[in-house]
Amino acid sequence: MIKNLKVVLLVLLLNAPAWDASGVRSFLRVGDEAVLATPVTHFQTELLRLPLPPSEFRAVTNPVVTAMELPVVADLRLALQLEGTADAERIVAAYAEQHQKLLDYAEAVRRRRYAGDSAGEDIRFPEIVYPEGLPGEFRDYLEGVAAEHNPALKERRFSRVAWERILKRPADERRFLSVPAALNLGRSCESEAPGKAIRHYQQVRELVRSGFHDRRGDAAASIGWEARLRLRAGDYETALRLYVDHMATGDPTAASSLMFTLRAIVADDDYDWTVLARDPLARRVVTAYLTSTVALKHAAVRPRDAAERVNRWLQAMEEVADVDDDLAEMLALAAYQNEQWDLTERWIERCSGRPVAQWLRARLLARSGRLEDALAVLQTIQPRFRERKSRAPGNLEDNLFGRRMDGWEQYMSPDLQVLGEMGVLHLCRCDYIAALDCFLKANLWEDAAYVAERVLTIEELRRFVDAIPDESGEGLGKEPAPHLEALRHLLARRLMRAGRAADARRYYPRDLQSRCDALAEALSAGRDGTLPAEERARWLFAAAVLVRTNGMELLGTELEPDWHMYSGRVARMAMAKVRAGDAFKYFRASSDEMARVSRHRPDPDARFHYRYQAAFLAWEASELLPDNSEDTASVLWTAGTWLKYRDPETADIFYKALVNRCRGTELGFEADRIRWFPRVEE
Repeated sequence: MIKNLKVVLLVLLLNAPAWDASGVRSFLRVGDEAVLATPVTHFQTELLRLPLPPSEFRAVTNPVVTAMELPVVADLRLALQLEGTADAERIVAAYAEQHQKLLDYAEAVRRRRYAGDSAGEDIRFPEIVYPEGLPGEFRDYLEGVAAEHNPALKERRFSRVAWERILKRPADERRFLSVPAALNLGRSCESEAPGKAIRHYQQVRELVRSGFHDRRGDAAASIGWEARLRLRAGDYETALRLYVDHMATGDPTAASSLMFTLRAIVADDDYDWTVLARDPLARRVVTAYLTSTVALKHAAVRPRDAAERVNRWLQAMEEVADVDDDLAEMLALAAYQNEQWDLTERWIERCSGRPVAQWLRARLLARSGRLEDALAVLQTIQPRFRERKSRAPGNLEDNLFGRRMDGWEQYMSPDLQVLGEMGVLHLCRCDYIAALDCFLKANLWEDAAYVAERVLTIEELRRFVDAIPDESGEGLGKEPAPHLEALRHLLARRLMRAGRAADARRYYPRDLQSRCDALAEALSAGRDGTLPAEERARWLFAAAVLVRTNGMELLGTELEPDWHMYSGRVARMAMAKVRAGDAFKYFRASSDEMARVSRHRPDPDARFHYRYQAAFLAWEASELLPDNSEDTASVLWTAGTWLKYRDPETADIFYKALVNRCRGTELGFEADRIRWFPRVEE
């Protein structure tokens, strides 16, 4: 009998489906913190919302590749054209060749350094030939670059002589290279004379304003260089203002520079925050930093000190009268992040009903136990988040993320975060259908599966699923829900576990419907009292083997104890235990929820419960077969081996029946001899 079944069952096994559980997230598993955790911003994205003043300079961010593309070479060509030089291209090509020599030398030194050898060792500095007819400022510039790279000229004064020579020329003889010369002078004296370097950087911008060429974007760069020196000197206000100006030029490095500036300010124990509070733009930058995701983590201060810094900033802002709604909303967020509930409420009152402020209000209401009021607020603001989901950051909610801890930090967009929070609140008030709907739309499949499998009755779940349109557009709902196929499959397995195979069939994935039919047919025939006992036994054993080999797909629970959502490979703490545990203080499970969970437990409530179902289907088959029959022994032996490793105590029932009923068979005799199930070759 067993040999005849193997061919049929092998065909069924070959097409077993797999469930990909990647990206699974859960609010319920995290507990209260999933709903009450602080929303966060991303600092660099938040800077995009700054009302930057227009800049008179533009950064040049496209890197040059070859000497012929260098701005200096392009300026040389233009200068020669303006002078009407006849052999301009010869001069340009010769100049580019010399410039390329310097670039090649610098690259060779860089590679030697990277390899760990002495810089410049065995690398010969190139001989620079100055082309005939080269304009004076370009000759001076090339001489300065050569002096800067030449290892024989270790002092920076040799290159400075060349840069200063350019700036001493008459204005009409230095239109092209005065700006880079001034910038190079500033960089050359930063370490020994920072004040002089700052004056040179300011000179760069004055030269550009006077009409001197700036093809390289040196004026914009000089703002960043000066800001760097101001920051080193502890002049935080000037540094911050300059870096904001630098960002206005379009330089992408300015945001990181602002982050380092704020990091230095936060690390300064004695800094007076009221100075920055007086500057409207600085207020926005500081508040954006304090509310951002990882800002204070990297500020070299302890968490207690970081909270103190935020409090000092909030106190400084209390004295500011002209705070607009957007900034007030950001300050409310900073106060909430710092667990200053009264301050949060005060800043919320100054926000004129803005969505993030209302989101924070819902959290405060939930903390005070007013769950109905909190839910009403969330229902009001959720569409406002959804409207702005795909837009560029223009409002605070566009750059906000819900923050949770679930083994690692995870971030959700606000619209999904709010839906998840609504799902938790609906669950607490026993509105289970609404909770399931919110969890599905928030892409929280584990939470949705918990409600669908352990909380709702089968008929409640079936009505919900039938109201959702399928791929053909049929159904009563307005829009398809995420995880629809997974939800239908979950319902199918619940129906099958309840013995309603006929109802279950339509909810199975198409490739499982034939296996559903096979199991239903085997169970029906096996329990048909009009058939001979031996035939019924064959059908019941066929059903047992089918449940053992396809039980996860046909009967397995989505969550505990089988964990179909992980294809059975992973087992986590039972969600029912999480809901009844210490993770929840504000959003505890109701007695009705727990009673439903208890009623909807699988039988038995044990890991891979369908294996027990399979084993006792085989037991049912064995009861229809005579004692000391090879078929009886084979059935009892097979069923016992399904359980002997995972549950030896239950398997012992089958072992004793094998010995007591079939001692006269080869299997029964050997089982009695070794006192356990004998090993049998396949």
